[in-house]
Amino acid sequence: MPLKRRKDKRRATLAPDAWDMKFQTGFDFFEELAPLEIPDPLRLPLDCEARTAAQATWDAATREAWARLGPEYMQRWEAPRGHEGKMPWAFETYGPPEDMGGSNDRP
Repeated sequence: MPLKRRKDKRRATLAPDAWDMKFQTGFDFFEELAPLEIPDPLRLPLDCEARTAAQATWDAATREAWARLGPEYMQRWEAPRGHEGKMPWAFETYGPPEDMGGSNDRP
């Protein structure tokens, strides 16, 4: 009997809205991304090797999500009142999602 394929939890699909806070600020304040089961580096000791590994995992997951979901996010982006002209954190950090080879097509 063939083995059951398991989904990679780091690539679990979440509703695009779950990424809103992370894309906007760089933080997951309301733990909407908890289903990814990636340890939050901010909850680990500063000098811990696990913190560095968790940060790298978060960065990779965020970069991948931005490439995939960023174009749709930017279509509906409105800067907060008083911050007109300011771009979201993910845009400032990773650049335009179109430059990353992402697309609106979700798997």
